[in-house]
Amino acid sequence: MRNPDGVFHWTASNDPVLAGTPFSISNTGVYSAAVWFTYAGMARLNGFTGFNTAVREFQPATGALGAVELPTQPLVASELDLFFQALGPLRDHIARVYPRENIFGLGANYIVNADPGSFFDQLVIRSEFTWTPDKHFTSPDLSRTHIVKDEYVGSLVFEKYHRFSQEFPATFMVLQYLHKSESDMFGRHLSGMGATGERDSGLPTGNSSFNADAFAMQQPFPNLIWRADMAVFYDLKGGALIQPSLRWKPSAAWTAEVFANITLSDGGNDDIIDTIDWADELAFRITYQF
Repeated sequence: MRNPDGVFHWTASNDPVLAGTPFSISNTGVYSAAVWFTYAGMARLNGFTGFNTAVREFQPATGALGAVELPTQPLVASELDLFFQALGPLRDHIARVYPRENIFGLGANYIVNADPGSFFDQLVIRSEFTWTPDKHFTSPDLSRTHIVKDEYVGSLVFEKYHRFSQEFPATFMVLQYLHKSESDMFGRHLSGMGATGERDSGLPTGNSSFNADAFAMQQPFPNLIWRADMAVFYDLKGGALIQPSLRWKPSAAWTAEVFANITLSDGGNDDIIDTIDWADELAFRITYQF
């Protein structure tokens, strides 16, 4: 199969002035080194090595413009600002490819038999493991030479229906732990994590692995007119997504729902919630079925 996330790298533009480089002049582009490093960090890229890679891999076009590789981030920032002042805002050009990959996996289930009616009776335990050899990842410097690593993904799931009260139907609960060795849930390589986006410091520190917990529960009320749901996702690097919801179904035809997305992150571009920390929302939905 092909990697559904795709892998990105620099590609040449057709800009009349900057043809042969991965940049073009555009009023909607980046306009300062500070903005360059800020958005590089948000995208889990390395703004310092990314610029040097663009210069190196697109010679002689970049050299003809006077662009050179430099050994420190402050020097790269000064060179970037010089080009922004001379040319105006610049847009980056990247290509997306979908390399083929082979995923090998196995899983196992176990059902606990305990005292009837106890919490652990009929608890379902699931475990899954996958191995993807020579998986391609976007390099934080957007090099056309991708990162190629074996990736291991493991999960452990506990699933249970339990009746806490005779007045209420059973509560459904599921708890999952997820571990990934090379990338986060968005497929971004972990070596690009941790950049603060500052102009003269704060380059990616990288994470050694991705680890997350998720818990979800569903509680129907008597007569099944009301139902309360809750889902919580927690990135162990410090980010959380909380999704509570309430459903009212007074008849077979009508359903009304209210649900929220609450995002929490401690910042630093090292957890996946930081990417979507702006996405808090409250939604209402009314459905009529005929």
